[in-house]
Amino acid sequence: MTEQTNNSIQGAFDLGVLRVIQNIGGTFYKASNSAVRKIIKDQLAYAKGRPNSSWTGPGEIAAFETPFEALEQVIKEIDEAEALARSQ
Repeated sequence: MTEQTNNSIQGAFDLGVLRVIQNIGGTFYKASNSAVRKIIKDQLAYAKGRPNSSWTGPGEIAAFETPFEALEQVIKEIDEAEALARSQ
């Protein structure tokens, strides 16, 4: 049996948080009209571009960007699926 460590528990928590962000963000985005979708994308880019100024290590910036990228991926998938549906 594998022993749980603080790292594995933290990793499970982090993945759970990412999934919540993806599900709630994706649901809100999908239910929104095009004007609101643009606002969501703009605000997401704005927030992602402003990490804590005291962070200097690439690991800190990458960790900060991960939740944004998780939601950006969901948004991209929704946009692509809707574009495909319109083209058929």
